Amino acid sequence: MRFSHHPVLLTIISAVLLTSCGNQEGAGPDTDVISTTQLKLIESESELEAYLKNGLKLVNNLSGNRIEGPVLTAEDTTTNIAASADSAPSGDGGFLSGAPFSTTNTQEAQVDEADRIEYDGEFLYVLTHSDHYWYIDSGFNVVTPVLGAPVTAEVDSAISVAPLLPPTDVSPPGVRVMQRGDNASMNEIAWLHIDNINGFDGLYLTGDVLAALSMTYGPVNRLEIDSVPWYWGRPQTRLDLMDVSVPAEIHNTHTIVLDGHLVSSRRVDNYLTLVTQYTPDLPGFMPYPVTEDQQLQNKDLIDNTSLDNLLPTISVNGNVSPMLLAENCYIQKDSHENSGYANLTVVSIINLDAPDEINSRCFNAPSQGIYVSPQSLYITSTRDNSKTDVYKFSLDNGRPIFKGSGTVPGNLGWRLPAYRMSESGDNLRVVSTRRNDARDLEHYLTVLQDDQQGKLQQLSQIPNNDQPEKIGKPGEDIQSVRYFQDRAYVVTFLQIDPLYVIDLSNPNAPIILGDLEIPGFSSYLHPVNENLLLGFGQETWGDSKMSLFDVSNPQEPLEIKNFIWPKTSTPLRWDPHALAFIEMEKDHYRFAFPVESWGDYSSVSALYMFDLMVKNNQIELPRPSILPVTMDNRPGYAYGYNQRSVIHGNEVHYVHDHRVWSATWDLSVIHPQQ
Repeated sequence: MRFSHHPVLLTIISAVLLTSCGNQEGAGPDTDVISTTQLKLIESESELEAYLKNGLKLVNNLSGNRIEGPVLTAEDTTTNIAASADSAPSGDGGFLSGAPFSTTNTQEAQVDEADRIEYDGEFLYVLTHSDHYWYIDSGFNVVTPVLGAPVTAEVDSAISVAPLLPPTDVSPPGVRVMQRGDNASMNEIAWLHIDNINGFDGLYLTGDVLAALSMTYGPVNRLEIDSVPWYWGRPQTRLDLMDVSVPAEIHNTHTIVLDGHLVSSRRVDNYLTLVTQYTPDLPGFMPYPVTEDQQLQNKDLIDNTSLDNLLPTISVNGNVSPMLLAENCYIQKDSHENSGYANLTVVSIINLDAPDEINSRCFNAPSQGIYVSPQSLYITSTRDNSKTDVYKFSLDNGRPIFKGSGTVPGNLGWRLPAYRMSESGDNLRVVSTRRNDARDLEHYLTVLQDDQQGKLQQLSQIPNNDQPEKIGKPGEDIQSVRYFQDRAYVVTFLQIDPLYVIDLSNPNAPIILGDLEIPGFSSYLHPVNENLLLGFGQETWGDSKMSLFDVSNPQEPLEIKNFIWPKTSTPLRWDPHALAFIEMEKDHYRFAFPVESWGDYSSVSALYMFDLMVKNNQIELPRPSILPVTMDNRPGYAYGYNQRSVIHGNEVHYVHDHRVWSATWDLSVIHPQQ
């Protein structure tokens, strides 16, 4: 038996497990305003201790009752830990950055997202992953193999263990540094190895600081594997900060390790926001006990554990300290002695210019995802798929300040859930989905308004009595959502692809303006400008499709161009970072994305490169130029889920695994792989 570390899989598993530890409600929400309860700052450390301990007991069916909630109330900002360093604005992402080169394709301009590459116009930083697996020996202990070495642990005859790839085929985990050269070339100047990690989440670059996020997992024993291998694997979130003032001399300056699983992260200016989820790790604790003796043993262990041993810690260059003060945590306002969750969601903001400056807040509830605007952080927590709580924090110069919370019906799905949310002023627009009593899917667009008194009040929602038109036909699920200015674009799918255009200019009365039905569906939407929208998805199983939509008349959106490539797949369908996009000049856009095609015995990776031009009200989108890279069938290599590219003027750099292919945009010059 072997396990490969996959961040998306871990996130899905964690979300399912943590949701199962929530309340046991059965009834679905009303389609209008949903009632919720609130959270409060704890009044004493003993209150938080009792709440956490009871949450652990609830997981083990020892005692306690789950209560309705949670929704937060706004905090007194005087209880925050103050930040002292000045903010230093830096370059932002987004699809219209105006830069001569492409940067990470992000949901919101000015809000950076972790990606496996970073590029500043001269230096390219590439995260390299080690191509190894986790193995389990005959004692059911996880073995992390040495890079390039065969597994030597004695294994049970019932467990299949394959040798690792030879050293020449394995890239050590770390950061590869490339420098842009003459004639569209890219050359390696350094490679910094980072050891003792299980998988990277991504990179951030601001000024002379390069940050690498990764995950580590502690040892796992047989009992833990038999119950829940990931949830009880003692995860830690690791942040390595590197000095790249001289990129050829890249070196680590800080290693910060936080207890808990990374939910997600974002960077605004020089402040990095991490949202982690922590479950207390008690030595000797038996997850999901079977016998009464095991339950009693767990109960005694919980009762005799101090609060200090229930809270997460943080390590900065090996110096361990509490991650947060108990007084900065929230619990349910209507809690009682038998209430609690086993989870803490922790918001930590790190000043990348002064890494010792870390401010944290927590609340006692699980969380599944986040959305971040330049001003605010929103954290979502779904309860039994019937309703989703949304918690709002302001991002105030390195201090997470809690503002309020609200609730929407259903859940935000698993396809890019952050893209279902968008902030506009004091309003948050959310597209959600739930199943009704007949098990049919119902989709809603809800506008929540921050009332500045601790609540995100429902301002409006469609469908409603005045606007009864539903989002999607019967049985159709949502494939993609994208907001642009005062519009929302929503794609649903069962057998055809309806693209809905929703007007949000009046937040009190959103309305569906028009829709378009075409074969297939788009799983990622990318606004080009106010009139043009790109869609990436598929028409039938086993192909890739790209559509260009004219949305200048929102009542009658049109598909004006499409390309279909049989026997292909593109990671852009689920990973927006796979798209490189720049505006070369007014009405001239360039973009590129990777495509995997396959035959009977081989697969081919290629970068598809497009020029989109608007001339005299005519739209030109010629067939793509293709930069191919032929792959063999080496395990873990042919599949290109983490491919990236950079467009810099008239040159392009294509990253596949840790290798880089560089070329001029017209492909008259193609350099050998680096």
